[in-house]
Amino acid sequence: MTYKLGKIFDELDRRLSEDPTLGLSQLAHNLGCSHPTIERAVRTYALTSFRAFRNQKRVEKVVFLEEKGWSAKQIGLELGYKWPGNFARFMKHSKSDAPPKR
Repeated sequence: MTYKLGKIFDELDRRLSEDPTLGLSQLAHNLGCSHPTIERAVRTYALTSFRAFRNQKRVEKVVFLEEKGWSAKQIGLELGYKWPGNFARFMKHSKSDAPPKR
């Protein structure tokens, strides 16, 4: 079967924007393709790994929810973190991974 990586990436981008808690296995099953195909699509179009791309989508969701007035605890729970410390650690690492502002 021939995969159209652009279409797979577009659908992956849309789904992760809606729900950045989705895992690679779940997405592969839902999109009807393999894990390596998803990884290839992300590397081709986002120039990064699936994990980094999903983390980027999580950060975008955090910013969106902060702008709506959600508390850090509410955001953490929305993103699937059961413990506030784990969410805080994710945010700390996300900020350190971000490129420097100019």
